[in-house]
Amino acid sequence: MLESARRWLSELREGADAGRFAYHEVEDEADPGSRRDAAGEDRALLLLALQYDFQPAKDAALARFLLAAQIAAHSRAPFQGYEDELRLAAWLVARLGDPADVWQMNEAKHANFDTYCGMDRTFMLAAGVAATLAYVRDSEHRLRDDVLELLLAEDGTCLYTEAEVAEWRASMTAWFPAREEDEALETRIDRAIRFAPEEGPALLDAWLSGRELDDAALRELCHWASALDLHDRAEAAARTLLARASAAEELGARDRLVLTLVAAARHKEAEVEMLAAAALAAALGRTAWEWRMQLERWLELGESAWEADEVGVSARAFARADALSQQGHGHCFDNFERLAALAGHVGDEEARARLAALRDAEGQRISEQTRALEAAGSQ
Repeated sequence: MLESARRWLSELREGADAGRFAYHEVEDEADPGSRRDAAGEDRALLLLALQYDFQPAKDAALARFLLAAQIAAHSRAPFQGYEDELRLAAWLVARLGDPADVWQMNEAKHANFDTYCGMDRTFMLAAGVAATLAYVRDSEHRLRDDVLELLLAEDGTCLYTEAEVAEWRASMTAWFPAREEDEALETRIDRAIRFAPEEGPALLDAWLSGRELDDAALRELCHWASALDLHDRAEAAARTLLARASAAEELGARDRLVLTLVAAARHKEAEVEMLAAAALAAALGRTAWEWRMQLERWLELGESAWEADEVGVSARAFARADALSQQGHGHCFDNFERLAALAGHVGDEEARARLAALRDAEGQRISEQTRALEAAGSQ
């Protein structure tokens, strides 16, 4: 998984230009009209290589460069988020123990709303409470007062003690072990799915070895097997969960089976399960969120069937999703956009025009709301 990343790291230590790992956007071929972080996946692998072979004397500048790239990626991410790559990059910089890194840590915390809420302030104190506060207080940096406000209580004492920072440092050392073999199998499976699917089955077998297949384990197995294209194993897990499900759990279990069958491109079987789920939902009643989820499952089935040239299944799935939308369920820009696109695929021009108008109106509403919020914030 990390062979290439280890080679890149060796080349960078010998003086190669790190610029290719900087944040830069390109057109997203998988989602026309949107942009993606061109270096994101390679940068994630390079960070993992650094995690398992970090040499502070050699790698300090590279660690700070990669943290800057992750900050840029998070500040521009359309759905915000606080990803492990930013946490790992910040941890590598924290390990340097330099109080001067407090400014970059502050920038990381402010990259977006999710990082502000989720990133521990202890990253800013990684060089130690006394050393960091002395450095900041003596600084003339433009953010000096803002950083002190983040770190100090009203009485001027630090929100964290040296002991608490040491405890945090120990927890981070455990979260990001220095050896790949010390990672939890669950982490290694998730990484294999993302970077090296061919390694996934062996890791999944190791995880399953000697494990009791309770419902929680079956749910994990179903998810991982689908992601690794082990569709028979995923379906077997999903059907076992459905067979075990109580009346209150049946809808969720059928939903998981539908996702598993769609992932396997077994669209007609997925349609049968969706109809069964819809009938059960009608009998039991559903919350607004559950109706939205049903609409989106029909959309996923319709989109996948259309890609497989199963036009009949796709058209029927669209009709079901559109009917739920017209009943007032699942109204949001993304769903209107997906519905309009699927209507075009199945040749329903009247529905496409109607849904495109709803999409555009929702987009306009969001734009106006955003401008109003920006205007209020500038006053």
